Parts: sequence; C-alpha cells; structure tokens
Amino acid sequence: MGKTRKNNGERKLIFGAVILLIISAILFGLATDQGMNLIKNIQDRVMLKTSITISSANNEALKNKTTEAKIVAGTNHFIALTQDGKVYGWGSNGSGELGQNNTNIYKRPTYLGIDDAIDIAAGYQSTVVLKKDGTVWSWGRNDCGEYGDGTTVSKEDLTPSQMIKVTNVMQIAAGNLHTAVLTAEGTVWAAGRNSDSQLGFVYNNKENTSTPREMQGLSEVKEIACGEYNTLMLQKDGYAYGVGENSDGQLGTGDNINKAMPAKVMDIENAIDISVGSYNTVVVKDDGTLWSFGYNGYGQLGDGTSSSRNTPVQVIKQNGKPLEKIVKISAGTNKTIALDENGNVWVWGNTYKSTATKLTTINNAIDISPSYVVTQTGKVYTLEGEKLEIDNILRVSEGTNHALFLTKEGTGYSIGANSNGQLGDGTTVSKNSPTVLKTEKSNLPDIKELKAG
Repeated sequence: MGKTRKNNGERKLIFGAVILLIISAILFGLATDQGMNLIKNIQDRVMLKTSITISSANNEALKNKTTEAKIVAGTNHFIALTQDGKVYGWGSNGSGELGQNNTNIYKRPTYLGIDDAIDIAAGYQSTVVLKKDGTVWSWGRNDCGEYGDGTTVSKEDLTPSQMIKVTNVMQIAAGNLHTAVLTAEGTVWAAGRNSDSQLGFVYNNKENTSTPREMQGLSEVKEIACGEYNTLMLQKDGYAYGVGENSDGQLGTGDNINKAMPAKVMDIENAIDISVGSYNTVVVKDDGTLWSFGYNGYGQLGDGTSSSRNTPVQVIKQNGKPLEKIVKISAGTNKTIALDENGNVWVWGNTYKSTATKLTTINNAIDISPSYVVTQTGKVYTLEGEKLEIDNILRVSEGTNHALFLTKEGTGYSIGANSNGQLGDGTTVSKNSPTVLKTEKSNLPDIKELKAG
C-alpha cells in the first residue's frame, strides 16, 4: 500500500534525490526566423559538461565549478537558468513564485529579473537562486521562513529577498518548505520548516526558523539533497549523513526515529551519489553498486522483498547477483530506474519485480527518468517500449505528471498535464504527444539548467 503525504496540498519535490545534483543545458526553439537563427548559432555549444566562470575572487571552488547537462521538471512551476546567468520561469504562480508581482499563471517562459545566477532550486510554491557572488535569493511562498531572510514575509515582485548570515554558497537545495545551502568551506546551513527536524538542529522545540543555522557534526560536505521533510549530505570522505524525517528508515541510521542532528548512514563508505525518493533513499558507491533504505511497500529498494529497511541493503538482480556498474539512478515515487555503463536500463518496484529487471527491448541508453529512456540514436521510449514521435533527443526530465525533452539541436519539448501552463507551449491544454516549448517573442538563449517546484 502506498504512503500518504502529510499534506495533500504540498507536492512531492522531484529532485530525484536531491541530491544530488544534476545540472542542465536546455535550449528552447521558436518557430520564427529569429528563433531559428538563434538555434543555429548556438546548437554547436550544447555540451554534456559546461564550465562556468565565476567572478568571486575569494572563492576558488566556485570559480572552478563544473556542471553536468540536465533537465529537471516538477509539478506546477518551472525555473530555467541560461548560460549567461539569466533566470526564467513559467507555470503556476499562486504564491508569486514567478516573481511577477501577481499570482497569474504564465503559459510561456518569462524573464524573472536576475542575470547573474549560477544555480537554481524550487521549493513548494517558492523559487531559490544562487548568484555568482555566492549569495542566495528567494521569492514566492515564505510561510515557514524558507527564504532564510529573517522574516516570514512572502515576495511576489521582482525584488527577491536575500538569505542572511551565509556567504560563499556552492550549492542550494529545496525541500517541501525548507531550504538548505552548502558553502565553499563545506558547511551546511538550513532555514524554514522544522516539523521533523529537517533543518538539522533542535530549535525551540522544533519550531520553524527564518534565520539560517549551521548543522553541526559535519566535515567537508560536498553535496546536499532535500527530501520533502529531510535533508541528506555527502561528505568528501564518502560518508553520508541525514537529518529529519525517518519514519520508514529513509535515513539509513538503523532505527525509525527522526534525527535532529546529522546522523551517519550505517554501513555506507565511498558513496559518490544519492537519490532521494518520497520515503526511500538510494546511494551509489564508487564501485558502481547500489544500496537503498526506507519504505519498500512496492519493492522499490530492490532487495527482493517488500519489507522496509532502516539500514542499507544492496540492490540485486533477479539471479541474486549484485547490480553493478551503475552510472545514473532515478528514484520515483514507488519504483527506481538505473542506467549502467553499457547503456542497459534496469527497473524495480511498483508494477515490476522487487529485484532489478533489465529492459531487454531498449539498448544503448544515455538518459533515464521514471517513465522514459533516451537512446544513443536520439530516440525516446517509454519503459514499456513505445517510441515517442520525436528524434535527436539528448536529455529527459520528468515531473509528477509531465516530462521535458531536450534535442541535440537545442529545442525543448514537453508532454503531459498542463492545467497550470507547465508545458510552456502557450496553452493550458494537456498533451499526450510531445509539443515544442515556446516563448512569446523568441526562444530562450543557452538554457543550462531547469528545476521545478
């Protein structure tokens, strides 16, 4: 039986774990001469890895930051980051998360007034931006103080509010109603909702806080990820830590007790990546093996059972041997998808078995999402093997009820639900076949990252 969210109004954040960050390059085409010319000029610059020049003289880590191309989609609003640091958004805007001084739905990508960003994140009805100077800015919903600006005042206009007390930020992550940031010094700070101690400290009997506080007991953190009600950290030494909700053992600490201070994930060394599902977590080790823990009602832990685990268990294949050589994972709500170094796709949980099953009808994959696979030839298939009518695809990202695709030429496509204009095609009509993303006057230039709330 599926897990019920604490608040049906608060949607599951896709960060696929959060952690984990994944960074992207998506370019949107427009069916005009201007748009076509722009695509022609920039299509050769679409790369899997992009070097970002940062101006912060006192931050060598930021200067050398490298990001991987990625597209991320969520439920109701979208935030896009261009190569030159401009931020765009579209979709739902009920709390002013698009920064337009209103609460209107925006059916096309709209400029949000920031032109020096290097990272973006989206919480529940809120938007978070990391600027080149290492400062963090937010707008949209702020009921729990998730901006970290010392207030609970929401911002709907184009003047975002700055997070206080924290500088030299390297990475940002957003949970349902909390925000976490990682500094160049390897420290982690958090603000917002603290109902399950997801901020990583005991504050006035778990009350929310609008002032960021540093998590204690961590050393040289290199990556962070936020679940709905928890936060996970990966240190440079390969150890993983978690705080917050642990009702199903999703922190992997050997018990089911929420953690107010960073607790080490048991039996995990040499971790290189983490993916966070709704109530489960998957870790990739440097040897390419997968380890998972948390809720397992659909077999999404991949250990051959449907028993939830509060310590890591190894993902195995149907023959009982370990799943190995994994290069990418995607933790969905009730199932998990993995891509190995040979281009094979493996899936477990939900309608599949409780051990990793190889998809024999799809080969040479280069990207995956919970429902779609992109192959080396640029084709897109559903997990059931049905081919979509688009070609030359480079990347896919999937939200709760829709997906985005990036072509090798730099054009963006979308498919699925569209009641809030989240497909970015200028309508609110849902689509069961891919439709091209468009702006009002021209295509978006050099989009390198997309995240959604």
